[in-house]
Amino acid sequence: MFHVMIIALEVWLPRPSCRGCVASGPRSCSLRPQASASISERIDALNFEIAQAKELSELTSFFVKSFWLGSTTFGDSEVSWGEINQLERTVSGDLGSRYGLIEDKRPTTLSGNAPRPLFWKRMLVAREDDGSIVGCVGVEASLFDPLSGAVLRSAQADRVLNTELDAMDDEEVNELFSQSTGVASLANLVLRRDKELLVKQFLTSYVPCALLANLAVSPSFRRSGLGRELVELAETNCGTWGIDDMLLQVEEVNGAARRLYESLGYKPTFRKEDATALRLSPSKGGLSFLPIENKELLREEESPTVTMIKRVTDD
Repeated sequence: MFHVMIIALEVWLPRPSCRGCVASGPRSCSLRPQASASISERIDALNFEIAQAKELSELTSFFVKSFWLGSTTFGDSEVSWGEINQLERTVSGDLGSRYGLIEDKRPTTLSGNAPRPLFWKRMLVAREDDGSIVGCVGVEASLFDPLSGAVLRSAQADRVLNTELDAMDDEEVNELFSQSTGVASLANLVLRRDKELLVKQFLTSYVPCALLANLAVSPSFRRSGLGRELVELAETNCGTWGIDDMLLQVEEVNGAARRLYESLGYKPTFRKEDATALRLSPSKGGLSFLPIENKELLREEESPTVTMIKRVTDD
């Protein structure tokens, strides 16, 4: 289960030069700073970058403050400094492993071979001219089963595909790579062969897609259009990865978020009734000055989700 923060935003047109820069490879794209302090002009002065491993601590701090502590979802509950530190450790591990900002030491294949990274992943961040982070969004190549609604993140998809490739001889592997034009076509070639798959539970109904998650915007930039622009920057990566569709999941009760994504062209394709979402559940007191973890700080709560998909290429 992954969780996406949704913010009500006005329409904001993307900047093609910035989107192309982030998608094609350069780490940052600096725009000409503006003198005015208005929200729209501050956005025009933002730099969009691909997050690096050395920035994980800074990114974690921003995400905790803007996504968890800066949200109105959790009411007036006070979170102790100890619980904030606990939350930061959890978020750092999740974002770091998910978007390649820390080394994933888990085995990626059934044979235990060294990983062969195939499914791309990255975290995009927006910075003000002084370097402070004001927005972020994660995007990763993944596999989706439209029949069951199951989603394999990039790390999971890597393990599945590498397991199949490890069972082939070098000649067959080289032939598949020569025929593929990207991870999407490689996945289709491997999973739709005439041979039985090694991963028994893996059905050939899975299709490659890009997965959008972990969208967060600083409270000072909300209702400015920054969230919309971050989503559109993420969509641009799909074409560079040879992937046609972007997928996201949103809680069904979040009508404002669903309307936002529908306005961006996303269409509901699957509903999961028994899904759960994380909720911040700080203690009622007594943990502020003690090195004791709140084991229920992030508790699961039943909340049906809707999977939404958008075709983001011209093909």
